[in-house]
Amino acid sequence: MLLVRCYINGSWHYISDLDQVAHVAGTTYRQYLAGIIAMDEIRVATEQPWGGHAELEYGTITLSPEVFALDWPPPAKFDIRVCYGSAGESDEVMLLMGSAYLQEVQADGVVYGLYPPSLPTMVSDQLFYGSLLTLFAAHCATLGLNLVTGCYDAMDSYWPAGPDPIIEYQATGDRLLIALLAEMAAWTCYRFTIRGSDLVLVHTSYSNGPTLWLEAYDILATSYPASQPYVRYECEGEKSRPVRWRLVPDQLQNPARTAVAFAELKVRWIYEEQWHNPSALACADATPLYPLTNLWDNNASTFWAADFPLGDTGVAQYLIFETSGYYIDTYRLHARNDSYYDQAPASWRLDAWDANTSRWRKAMNVEAQAWTIGGVQEFPAPEVQWAVVADGNFAFGSVCTVNPSCNWYYADKLASLEQIRTLVEQHRARVQLPLVAGKIPAIGQRVCYTDETLRVSTQVDMKVAAITYNFQDHTCVIEGEATLSV
Repeated sequence: MLLVRCYINGSWHYISDLDQVAHVAGTTYRQYLAGIIAMDEIRVATEQPWGGHAELEYGTITLSPEVFALDWPPPAKFDIRVCYGSAGESDEVMLLMGSAYLQEVQADGVVYGLYPPSLPTMVSDQLFYGSLLTLFAAHCATLGLNLVTGCYDAMDSYWPAGPDPIIEYQATGDRLLIALLAEMAAWTCYRFTIRGSDLVLVHTSYSNGPTLWLEAYDILATSYPASQPYVRYECEGEKSRPVRWRLVPDQLQNPARTAVAFAELKVRWIYEEQWHNPSALACADATPLYPLTNLWDNNASTFWAADFPLGDTGVAQYLIFETSGYYIDTYRLHARNDSYYDQAPASWRLDAWDANTSRWRKAMNVEAQAWTIGGVQEFPAPEVQWAVVADGNFAFGSVCTVNPSCNWYYADKLASLEQIRTLVEQHRARVQLPLVAGKIPAIGQRVCYTDETLRVSTQVDMKVAAITYNFQDHTCVIEGEATLSV
């Protein structure tokens, strides 16, 4: 039976879908009104399959006008808690809590939409740094919630959470605090739900506690959806200023020229005004037209030149310049000060060396530059930010973009992406159960059973990631990542 509490005009109203509700002996007697006309299917799930805030996604409840006999007209909003019990209050289980918002008043019923609890606390331009559990404890206190580092089962006991990673996250602008906690939980593959005054946090891959074991007669139907095919997983990388750059000419000022050349390249480091010679230079061809030198002096007799567009070895021409540990802010090019000045590139691609992946990545395109004899121009060496990428196990499919990137360092981000990839590419299980108190799992709970309906008897070990309740049929559907074995 449904046991619903509605906080209307300063007092709790107790409503059920039955006329009689058994009470627990020795407790305060509660008068239940048979005032639930209908309750739609409702679903509790995280926005992302790998974690976050498991909250109410949709649903409505239609209440009898008698519920508001002393509170007419029906209020625009009230807090609501939905429980379910097989024998009344003695075995009731809280399914969800949230807010009810008025949708429609009818002659024979009042319709309310069901939404997650209202937690309007905002933060602005805040740096989150520290262990995940420490951050959650501090910010739960701000929200007026108690942190429970584990997962409730159907009988309201819980087990410990998983690892406690370090979080580094800069929140810019005004953000809802609960939304930021959801992002940090998802990034570290945690899920959490809010039950009363508790925020219950559990890791998606840990199951150090009571397991719900199901028998064949507990299960109405099963299916096992395939995982989403992703060719790769990516998130934003850290911003950096590389020390090694590659200039790849695309077009010469004079298209008739068959060689690219300029007289000098200088670099300027960040926070400095003076210009320096690069500490190292290299080019595409082992034998350019003229040898490289670090002593270029804007003189026609000392310049760099190479065949264009391809060198002697058939490789597209480029010039590499770098410094010894100093970040380049600007680079300066001098055209030759003779009649060959128009060998200077009119456009080029500037690449930066990504030390994390050991490959070149495009930083920017430089377009439509006009040169004069001995002309000098300055160009920025921009700060770069490339995606951190983990390859998926599929040769086709889409790209999974993960936000936010809560850690600043490449290795930490890649480790998080690999953890998410492993979770997403697991088998998924979808199990329909009757609503029976004591056999209703919680988000994050481990559920095990043997599926005899498949061609081969299969052992299923799953973690609950989403629950859909159907109060018309008195059933629920649990979904989550699963391990299948024989």
